[in-house]
Amino acid sequence: MKLNGIKIPTPDDIPIDEKQICKTERMASGRMVKDVVAIKNKYSLSYKGLLPDDAMTFINIFRAGNSVSFEYEDAEGSHNKTVYLTSLPRELYRFKPQYTQNVSITLEEE
Repeated sequence: MKLNGIKIPTPDDIPIDEKQICKTERMASGRMVKDVVAIKNKYSLSYKGLLPDDAMTFINIFRAGNSVSFEYEDAEGSHNKTVYLTSLPRELYRFKPQYTQNVSITLEEE
């Protein structure tokens, strides 16, 4: 798994939320017609803890605000998606503040 060409740790889990981008309209009969324009994914990466270098990878990408490539594999094979890192809630580890814990990263497909 890579983000912007940088290997990232495997998350505890990766929920994928698929959303349809579509145009809908009602016909004179009342029947709804839907035209699916695209399907975009939202990924949630969860970590119990990250080492300083791994945390800085995500922090730097988030603060830059640019889209990046996200590479992963699933049952359908390998994927390379262009995403924005849109959310980065995290906590400092009390005993070693340079470590990050309870990290939830949200990636949204461009």
